[in-house]
Parts: sequence; structure tokens; C-alpha cells
Amino acid sequence: MVYIHGHSAGGTNPSLVEAMFLGLPIIAYGVPYNRETTQHKAMYFYTSNELVKTIASLEKNNLIKISDDMEDIANNNYIWEVIANKYALLF
Repeated sequence: MVYIHGHSAGGTNPSLVEAMFLGLPIIAYGVPYNRETTQHKAMYFYTSNELVKTIASLEKNNLIKISDDMEDIANNNYIWEVIANKYALLF
């Protein structure tokens, strides 16, 4: 299973972060905030042709690595304790 995140507007999208917590390998639209949210460790596309090529070239080992990376990023950055501590440092 792969999560395809096609959002091209917004910030840290909840659906993207949720997919990361689920440990899903992610193919995301290549805009800067999607790249930042996934720390540049997902797969990215800009056009429908690029998306088709990316899907056609999926390899199991790469998917496992991306899965592990996404879950680690989510657990290290997008839990309430971490977020609350970052806000507390601002004040």
C-alpha cells in the first residue's frame, strides 16, 4: 500500500502526517511544504506522467525504507509533546 498525497496548497496537511504515522510509503506532490513535512525522504512528482512513472518503478525495498523513514519522522516531530515543547520555547 502507498499513500499518494496530491495536495498542492496548504501547509503541513493532516492527511499527510496521518499517513506518515501509519508508516505508509508516500508519493507526494513535490511542493516545498510536502518536501519539508517528509524531510525530503518521500517520493515526489509534479505531473501526472511523473506520477505514473514513479508508480511503475516502485521497488519493495525502497518502499520499506520510505515507510520506516515516514514513521520515524512522524514520531520524532509530529507528536503533541514535541510540538508543545517547541511552542513553549518561543515564550
